[in-house]
Amino acid sequence: MEREQIKDFTKGPILRPLLAFSMPILLALFLQALYGAVDLLVVGKYALAQDVSGVAVGSQIMQTVTGLVSSFAMGTTVLLGQKIGAGKREEGGQIIGTNVVMFFLVGAALTALIPLLSGALASAMNAPEEAFDETKRYIAICGFGAVMFWAAFFHGDLLCGIFARDRDVIAAGSDYLRAYGIDCLLTCFLFCFIGFFNGLGETGFVMVQGIAAAFLIRIPVAWWMSRATGRLFYIGLGVPCATVAQITACFVFYAHIRRKEELMRRAETML
Repeated sequence: MEREQIKDFTKGPILRPLLAFSMPILLALFLQALYGAVDLLVVGKYALAQDVSGVAVGSQIMQTVTGLVSSFAMGTTVLLGQKIGAGKREEGGQIIGTNVVMFFLVGAALTALIPLLSGALASAMNAPEEAFDETKRYIAICGFGAVMFWAAFFHGDLLCGIFARDRDVIAAGSDYLRAYGIDCLLTCFLFCFIGFFNGLGETGFVMVQGIAAAFLIRIPVAWWMSRATGRLFYIGLGVPCATVAQITACFVFYAHIRRKEELMRRAETML
């Protein structure tokens, strides 16, 4: 049995493997950029003009912060590529471990600093006076990150009250955010798997499982719950249900990879 070729881009053709590796990541980054647009669609339907302006300015700030962190992360891949190309895989592993610790600290620092500096960031973006408070609140909410489960699950009415004035809209939005809060606990595990598989070059699997979860679980569950109950909490459960399915698929795919490696090791010992 021939050992499966390692996808390190140091041997054989480059363009085709590189496109197969990078295109799913580019698509994921494009969808990431649409998060702010989705917020604008929702807020624009239920809130006032100053709320829409606040989300528009605030989403650009958060996109900038996300882009900066992603750029630093991509920059470290230069060092990783040099080590892998030189055959120094252990040193490459040390670079990965260092990056994990460093960006964990960066994430913790941003979680603390962005809410504290939300006013300064809104001023730096010249947010309109009428929308300044809304911009500041939107930035603070996005910056908290780790506490979003607590805020969304237990105090969704306060979050919705930032962007809406109607009591019925606030009550409905709070009901939906309880389901969203559950997903906040699960997404971190999913993102760890996604980063792991992207590092292995399995970007195709990452893209397929994301699309499949959205169209085969998230949308059908939301549609069925809307017909069965009509409550936004149950409709919102489509999001964590899809995330659970994605995590399960990642575990299965990881077991498949480990089994393939074990079979190849056994075949090599028999030669």
